[in-house]
Amino acid sequence: MHRNRDEDGKKAVDRQRGATLVEYALIVALVASVGSVAVKGFTAVVSSVLGDVKHSIEVGQGGVETADAPTTTTTAPPTTVAPPTSTTTTTTTTTAPTTTTTTTAPRTTTTTAPPGPTKTGATFGPVTTSTTSSAWYLSTTLTVKGDNGAVLPNATVTVTLHYPVNFLGRITYTDDTVTVTTDAQGHATVSGGPYGRNTYLLGVSQVTLSVTNVTSGSVPWDGSAGSVTVLMP
Repeated sequence: MHRNRDEDGKKAVDRQRGATLVEYALIVALVASVGSVAVKGFTAVVSSVLGDVKHSIEVGQGGVETADAPTTTTTAPPTTVAPPTSTTTTTTTTTAPTTTTTTTAPRTTTTTAPPGPTKTGATFGPVTTSTTSSAWYLSTTLTVKGDNGAVLPNATVTVTLHYPVNFLGRITYTDDTVTVTTDAQGHATVSGGPYGRNTYLLGVSQVTLSVTNVTSGSVPWDGSAGSVTVLMP
C-alpha cells in the first residue's frame, strides 16, 4: 500500500514537472516575440534618427534643400458629345410619260380583174412591101385578142399565104403556111416572099393572107378567118 502511494506521488511530481516545462517554454516564446518586435521598432527609430542627422548635416553645409517638385494635374476638357446626326432621305420617283402609238393600216385597194376571154380572134394590121429587080416581099403585124378586148400573149397563130403563079401564061395556085407566136402585147409579125415580078415567067401578081387557126391556152378560137390581100408593087 505504501508502495502504491509512492508511485502515485511520483506520477504527480512528473506531471507537475511537465506542466512547469510547458509554462517555461511559453514564457520564453512570449519574451522572444516581444524582443523581436522591440528590436524591429528600435531599428526603425535608429534609421529615422540617422536620416534626420544626415539631412541636418547637408543643410548645415550650405546645401539647398530640394523640395519635391510640385505635381501638376492636367484635367482634360470635357468631351463634347456631338448631337445625333439626322439623315433625311429624299426619294424622287419619275414617271415616264405614256406614249400612245396609233398605227393606221394602209388602205388596201382591191383590183378586180376583168373576166377572162371565152374566145380568141386575130386581125391583120397594115401591110408593107419591098422590092428588088426581080422579086418583091411583104410584111404585116398580126394581133390576137380575146372577146373581152384583152390582148393574148404567147398565142400560136397559123397563117396561110395563097397566091397565083403565072408561067408563060399558065396560072397555078400555091399555098404557103406560116406559124407565128404573139409577144407580150399580143402581136406577131408575118412575112412573105420572095415573089417573082416577071408577069409571064413565074410572076406573082398578089398574095392573100388568111388566119386558119389560133391556139391560146384553153381559150378556143372563134373561127373567124381574118384575111388581107396584098398586090404586087
